[in-house]
Amino acid sequence: MRKEIVAAGFGGQGIVFMGIIAATAAGIYDDKEVAQSQSYGPSARGGACRTEVILSDEKIDYGKSIKPDVMVLMSQPAKEKYLGELEDENTILIIDSSLVENVSEKFKNVYKIPATDIAEKELGNVAAANMVILGAVSSITNLISLDGIKSAVRQKLENKQKVLELNLTAIDKGYQYGKNILHGSDCLNG
Repeated sequence: MRKEIVAAGFGGQGIVFMGIIAATAAGIYDDKEVAQSQSYGPSARGGACRTEVILSDEKIDYGKSIKPDVMVLMSQPAKEKYLGELEDENTILIIDSSLVENVSEKFKNVYKIPATDIAEKELGNVAAANMVILGAVSSITNLISLDGIKSAVRQKLENKQKVLELNLTAIDKGYQYGKNILHGSDCLNG
C-alpha cells in the first residue's frame, strides 16, 4: 500500500512542519515506511510552500509524489498552483476553507476545514492552523493515527511546553472537526 499526501500553502503557515510531523508520526509511531520532501518558492515566508509525505507498508522506491491520494490546500495561491496537477477526481481534497475558495465540482471528495478560523478564534493563535488541518487529515483519511501525530509533536516540541499544548489542542480540534464532517456526511463538493 503506497499512499501519497501533498500539502501546500505559503511560507510561514507551518506546511513543512506539518509534513515532518506527519512523516514522524507514520514512520516512528505507526510503523510505516515513509519519505518526506519539501519545496519553497523564491521567498520562504509568504512564498509558495509544499511538502510531500509518502507512506507505505513496503520499501519506498521513489520518494516523491506521483499521484496524490490526499491533497491539503491551505491558501488560494497553492490551490491555483497545485490543484491542476490532480488528474484523479477521487483524490481526497482537504482545504482550509478560511483561505481557499472555489474548488472545481469535478472533485468528489472535498472536505472544508476552517483551520485558520479555528486557530484564530478558538485557540487565539493563527499559527496553529497547520495542526488543526493535520488533525482533520488524521480523522478523515485514517492514514496517520491521532496518537502518532500527538507523539510526534511531543517529541519535536518537548522543550517548548506552551507551544506543545497549543499544538496538541489544535490537533484535537481538527480531528474532532473531521470526525463531525464524516459522521454528518458533510463532504462538500466545490
